Amino acid sequence: MNEPSWEPVPYTLDLADGILALHRRAWGELEITRAEYHRWQYQENPAGPALSTVARERNTGELIGQFGAIPLRASINGEPQIAALALNVVTDPAYRRQGVFARLGHAANGQMAKAGIAFAFALPNENSFPGFVRHLGYHHVGDVPLLVRPVNVRRLVARRLPLPGLGALAAALSRPFAPPLPGSAPPVDDVTVVPVERFDSAFDVFWQRICRRQRVMVVRDAAYLEWRFRQIPLRRYFPFQAVVADDLAGYIVLRRAEILGMRAGLVVDFVVDPASGERVGVALLAQAAAHFASENVDLLASLMLPHVPEYGLLRRTHFWPVPRPLLPQRFRLVARGGPVVRKLEHWFLTMGDYDLA
Repeated sequence: MNEPSWEPVPYTLDLADGILALHRRAWGELEITRAEYHRWQYQENPAGPALSTVARERNTGELIGQFGAIPLRASINGEPQIAALALNVVTDPAYRRQGVFARLGHAANGQMAKAGIAFAFALPNENSFPGFVRHLGYHHVGDVPLLVRPVNVRRLVARRLPLPGLGALAAALSRPFAPPLPGSAPPVDDVTVVPVERFDSAFDVFWQRICRRQRVMVVRDAAYLEWRFRQIPLRRYFPFQAVVADDLAGYIVLRRAEILGMRAGLVVDFVVDPASGERVGVALLAQAAAHFASENVDLLASLMLPHVPEYGLLRRTHFWPVPRPLLPQRFRLVARGGPVVRKLEHWFLTMGDYDLA
């Protein structure tokens, strides 16, 4: 069998320009084709530099494929581990159907093993999902529900079914299930919600309190949250914290984004200390609703697993799980590692753990 004209090589800093050029050829002008975003994601991560594997043409040195991966500090049963999030998987259009994905994926598995990665996970798209499961040893852990709170039902319906009068009728019928967003957040007893100016040591203390609430979690301490939500270029997040008796009891991170032509208010990350009671989550979601009321959004959206308390809080505040036939895409969680990470009920996962949100 003839050797391909390319070879797999580990990512190094000097390959950054070639990776950006590959991204532009495959996807056009997006965030991940910008040098400052690449530097943040691949080089400034507090868990360490990227563990990506790239395909390089032997003769020209041009990069024609990538199996991207970044390390993340994680917790399994409350014990610190290093995990990897697979992302930015891409093959140059001229080299597709030549086994680039599978060969790079196997090389990436070896690179992660050498780096001491305890487990790897991803939320692949429809095209790459079969390859992860069939060829690379990833297990389909399960689907993560997308929850949506309709806000501007008239506009949502008009965009999907542009029939005269249908939007107004749908808005009237849906009012009991999709009430308008309040202009301000009502007070909740003993809970103070304020913007996060900086993720400080209070978030380290909070993380230590909650790190055992689910068996598999990405570490959410101050260093991670500051990198993920405040140091990121080209995006703006709005984090809020809930304080009870001078102690941090939960937080929420919000972002507005355009998705499929709709103005969406994203609940990107949402974590509460169950010991503080449901009122903390209620107060944070009320703040989210008030924040997005002035943003002219069509809907609010969040990813959340049904077995965690935050899911119930979202449901109480008019978020509805989207039926599979209506999903813009399935959010399939795949993982490669020991038995603990292969069960969906062990996980805590939000949009914040997904690189596109």
